[in-house]
Amino acid sequence: MGTDAHVVVHGHDAQEALDAARRRIDALERLWSRFRPDSEISRLAERSGARCIVSDETFLLIERSVAAWQATAGCYDPTVGAAMIANGYDRDFGQLGARRRLSGESSSAPGCGGVVLDPDRAIVKVPRGVRLDPGGIAKGLAADLVSAELAAAGVDGVVVNIGGDLRVRGEGPDDGRWPIAIEDPRHPGDELLTLAVADAGVASSSVLRRRWHVGGDVHHHVVDPRTGRSADTDLTGVTTIAADAWWAEVVATEILLDRDPAAAVLRRSEVAAIGVEPDGTVHVSPSLEAMVA
Repeated sequence: MGTDAHVVVHGHDAQEALDAARRRIDALERLWSRFRPDSEISRLAERSGARCIVSDETFLLIERSVAAWQATAGCYDPTVGAAMIANGYDRDFGQLGARRRLSGESSSAPGCGGVVLDPDRAIVKVPRGVRLDPGGIAKGLAADLVSAELAAAGVDGVVVNIGGDLRVRGEGPDDGRWPIAIEDPRHPGDELLTLAVADAGVASSSVLRRRWHVGGDVHHHVVDPRTGRSADTDLTGVTTIAADAWWAEVVATEILLDRDPAAAVLRRSEVAAIGVEPDGTVHVSPSLEAMVA
């Protein structure tokens, strides 16, 4: 998934649990990476227009992605894959370099209306020419799945952090909760605040992290599905806390794309949120204030 993963466990057989987590995250990477030609996500793009049998994990990913597209009225849209490529994000981020021109003409994302799901047989069909991009949901969902499996295996507590999108379960060291440091998106490495979180997903998204240059113009990885271009947003970064990491990740994107950031962090009562503007203005939901350690 083009990022680092960190797993913390406590309880019996901790090393065995860590080894299992590494294997599981590697397996999900092989299924979901759009930069691996042998992944199921890449195979769906190659066979767009045809019905494809996929693994249970990939079916769950796409099912959740379509549900998120519906729930956010298209703000989160997994069909931005072609737009990502057109904007120059056509390989693993570590391999991106400056280039003279874009690789294609970008356009708005087609949306998930034409995606067909057959849950009985784990069959997915995407419309011809559509490319799915699991960014914006896959890291959170992977954290949810891996943490659940480790908890079921008997660890007392666990944190699975995949590129800043994480899931905590079980007993933490701070009165049963886990201290989670939230980075200032304007100053990487500086701590904005620390939260005390129990059994929840935390996701962070910033337009300052994954950036690249094309012909002197700066692009970033948060693509607005309405335009097919890097989003013109009033926020530099967002952190959200929800019951599940995949949903926290989706809502973080939704807030970044909102034209009214102050209202956006309050819009979903089930999600705590903080948004930071370029000038340092901070918008915080009351539910997040209660989590500050």
